[in-house]
Amino acid sequence: MLLDLILNRRLARLACAPIALALAAAGCATLNDQPAPAGASVELEPIITLSPEARSISFLDQVQLWAGPDARAVYAFSEMDADFEYLVTRSSTDGGRSWTEPVRLSPSGTQETRHHAFWIDRLPDGALGLLFWQRNMVTGKKSIFLSRSTDDGRSWSERPPQVDGASESFLPSIAAAADGRVLISWLDERSAPDQGRTANRVYKHYFSLSSDSGESWSIHDRRLPMEHQSRLVLSPESMISGPTLLTMHFVADSAGYGLEAYRSADAGANWSGVAIASDPYRSIFAEFAFLRRSGPPAFVFCQGKNRDANLVLASSNDQGQTWQTQVLTTNTDIAYHVPVLARSQQGTLALSWEQNVREAWVPMLSFSTDEGASWSKPIPVPAPARRETGFRTYPELAFDRSGALLVVWMDRVERRKDIYLNRTADLGQTWLDEPTKINTGTAATPDAWLPKLLALADGSALALWQERDATGSGPLLLRRFRVQP
Repeated sequence: MLLDLILNRRLARLACAPIALALAAAGCATLNDQPAPAGASVELEPIITLSPEARSISFLDQVQLWAGPDARAVYAFSEMDADFEYLVTRSSTDGGRSWTEPVRLSPSGTQETRHHAFWIDRLPDGALGLLFWQRNMVTGKKSIFLSRSTDDGRSWSERPPQVDGASESFLPSIAAAADGRVLISWLDERSAPDQGRTANRVYKHYFSLSSDSGESWSIHDRRLPMEHQSRLVLSPESMISGPTLLTMHFVADSAGYGLEAYRSADAGANWSGVAIASDPYRSIFAEFAFLRRSGPPAFVFCQGKNRDANLVLASSNDQGQTWQTQVLTTNTDIAYHVPVLARSQQGTLALSWEQNVREAWVPMLSFSTDEGASWSKPIPVPAPARRETGFRTYPELAFDRSGALLVVWMDRVERRKDIYLNRTADLGQTWLDEPTKINTGTAATPDAWLPKLLALADGSALALWQERDATGSGPLLLRRFRVQP
């Protein structure tokens, strides 16, 4: 049950944007505290069908988007064909107006696999990297791969080197440094004979390190030397801070839950760990949202459950030797699809989470303009006019090139689900006259699910979602739009 919850949460998050005091003001605004309209207009372009054969998307991270210079974009998605699943990428050079034919990746050379794309971005040497794990549905083997593309996703390395060395590896995370180092860590459920329980499987934290942008591995498939190896590990993460390698994970045992960080100052040869937080009452720790993936480490996580959940900021000023934590919100009814973080080119941070306000789930926002030293009072993203009921969940954030924040979410009223957009250019003081429905013109019956958002270099943006019918399947759709002040 615990692993299912963490797995669903981990897979339901999009990779966060690339510290440390409390929110400037306590408490949350109500839905009636909506800012004045800004008067901007949204130009919607025609909807494009990216994948007509898309199966039901259970997790947000089964779709990954990347934006490059000159309005280039790539997306990766797991697609079904004749009962087999393939990892597919398509690329665009005109801001998402047109896309190449699908390119299939199949490192195992077989069709009996299922894929989960976890990360797509530039590697230190300029190549585009795609981190994913696959599971062979016949043998049950799970493996991790980092595929490379030197032509922005039009083709990929035919047989990328396997990141792990076992058969039970999944949920990878990645960090890269400008000098070519790439650190990947993951969960592994191979047998643990050192505990005298060869028949049982426990989840452990493994890592691999590359010094050449992921083309080869100087350290391959090594187990993190944790002090208490009997503890169950969840949600591993990776980070590089100067010369120091960092990993973080949640742990659980009969004593409760905790959050630990490990650091290595000698290229992964030796590691030391420190406890960041603990909870003897076995509250759930949700996922990380990193303020950055390089430099001084800092991230937000959710501790607690139900109406006693807190957003907590953890930061370190000495490359992970010591950590400070600060509670940002207290005794808040927060969903597990949190937190979500975005950074603008100007350095503004936006933090969002789902919160129960008057028995309705709404996306909340807080901003920081000083690298997280202070945060604005939390506000709700304004809802469509003339109603305050329903559920607004799965918020996605992106700053456009002007520094304005775009927010999309899944909006549910009764049994209908739609995708809405709002925008603020002044840290939440003013918004659009009315939130814009993105999935206009689609079928009346199917629901729009699990939006993704990508801001492009030309000032436009892309919204992507799945349109599901009663069977839980349907096409993957994309819409390009631009907000005019």
